[in-house]
Parts: sequence; C-alpha cells; structure tokens
Amino acid sequence: GMHKTDVVLIPGGTIRGDKVFPAGKLSKKSVTEMHPFGNSIVKLWVRAGDIKTYIDEELECFESSCGRFLHVAGLQYTFDPKASKGHRVTRLRYANGTALREDKELTVAMIDYFYAKSDWRQNKLFEMGTVNDAVPLILALYAYVQKAGSSCIAPALEGRIVQTPLGPKGGGRRESN
Repeated sequence: GMHKTDVVLIPGGTIRGDKVFPAGKLSKKSVTEMHPFGNSIVKLWVRAGDIKTYIDEELECFESSCGRFLHVAGLQYTFDPKASKGHRVTRLRYANGTALREDKELTVAMIDYFYAKSDWRQNKLFEMGTVNDAVPLILALYAYVQKAGSSCIAPALEGRIVQTPLGPKGGGRRESN
C-alpha cells in the first residue's frame, strides 16, 4: 500500500531543479534533480476541516511565492488570494467535485518535513507503525514512473486548484493542477 491514500499534499518548494526539463525519457537523474532533499512520504488520518485550515495556512505567503503553495491530489479547492489570511480557501471538495464534510476523516500523504512542522504530528498514522515506515519520495516516484510506462506524464488542466477572483476588477478565474 505505498500509494493508497485519499489525498496528497505536496508543497511547490519541494520541486526543484530551477530549469525546464525537456520532453522525452524521464530518468532517475531528472527525478532526483527535481526532488533533491531526501524527503519521505508520511501517511496519516486527518479531518477534512483540518485539511482546509492547513491549506489556508500554507496560502499565507501566496503573494511572495514562498514555496509552501500546495499541489493536491484527491481534492479540489477554490481560494481567494485577496481574502484575509486564514480565510482564503472558499471551497474544498473531492477531486470529482462532490461536497466534502468538514468532519470526514481522510487518509493524507505528505512529505515528512512538512508533517514535522504541522499540528498533525500527533495524528494517527495510516498503514504505518511509526514515521520510520515512511517511503522515500524518490522511490515512490521511481515506482510510479516505472509502473505507468510511456503513459506516465500526460499533462491536462484538471481544475484541482481554482483562484478567484482574478484581475483588476476582481473578475475572472485561473485554474491549476
């Protein structure tokens, strides 16, 4: 069960390399350049309302591009960067758009560095005896790429993250993955 969780939260700052990687074969060297820190994936149980709060906290430095902007899987959320800090997430739903109750417990995968800095350090772990059972991020990525083969990367706009309002008059909408 290395990859079986409801939600994945990965901060943009964990993706490095400071370059555009060319299309084509994805090598272990390229993956390691993108994720050089040796982080591991921790899996735990978290209530949806706490996930919303966490995403809000990580959006506090949205304007300064601090690297804490969360990339998500298993969820979609809408946020207003002009709203006051702590109140920017305006909607949190399952990835398919279905409503999500704030008291719903979900399994979450995140890197150990951000887990250690979070309020979730005391949460019950999912499919792990201790944090020492965490899978290195690089090994998980290698396994995923190998299993997916040539269909591994197929970029598409999925609307998991929606920023609104956008523009000088507050209108518009920008979607991201």
